[in-house]
Amino acid sequence: MTVKVTQPSFGEGDTATMGVELVNSGDETAYKGTLEIAHPPGLTSRPISYETIEPNITYKREVEVAKEPDMLPGSYPLVLSLRFHDSNNYPIYMIFDSALVIGEQSASGVHGELSNVNLPTDGSRELTLKIKNADDETHKVKAKIILPGGLKADKTEETVEVEPQAEASVDYTISNFMALPGSDLLVIAAIEYDEDQRHYSTLAKARVRLEQKSERPMFLLMAFIVVVLLGAYYHLELWK
Repeated sequence: MTVKVTQPSFGEGDTATMGVELVNSGDETAYKGTLEIAHPPGLTSRPISYETIEPNITYKREVEVAKEPDMLPGSYPLVLSLRFHDSNNYPIYMIFDSALVIGEQSASGVHGELSNVNLPTDGSRELTLKIKNADDETHKVKAKIILPGGLKADKTEETVEVEPQAEASVDYTISNFMALPGSDLLVIAAIEYDEDQRHYSTLAKARVRLEQKSERPMFLLMAFIVVVLLGAYYHLELWK
């Protein structure tokens, strides 16, 4: 699935129109889709519903969005969440990133990096967010991890103080909730702060790949075979 957003332009009011284009880039029809705003929390709209999402068809919709009156001017991350069902009626979750500007755009001096993760279907892994402050002043930022509904984390948000020209990190423990083996999912970290009556933000993105159930047993089997062959070779050398 791919999603393209025409961001809302609020002007002087608190409501605006947002355009959304959804394309099923796979080769199977999806059913009972729902697309909605996952972030920022001050932005709301009615969910967009799709009875079916056929392959290679562009679904164009417009929806009215509202912002809270006290949202500061500046740049915000805009994240949309999509839920749909496959032909077996199993729910699948995805997220998509875009941007939102209220008033005038702001440039953040804080940047982030997320690590990619291979995640066991029935286990957990650590996801590390590195936060780098390129400015000459300290920033206190909110680091929020945004996951598709098929994954879960031990925490979703942490406040971090980052010194000038310095780096900090946040570790999240993520685990599978109901994502299918073999899924390759986008995860997002929103790093935001308010200063001088303006809002600043940046995004860090990574991929979480759900291992196939057969991957780990196959690895163990191959490792066992290698050990046996090395042992046999060692004993044959002893008998020479």
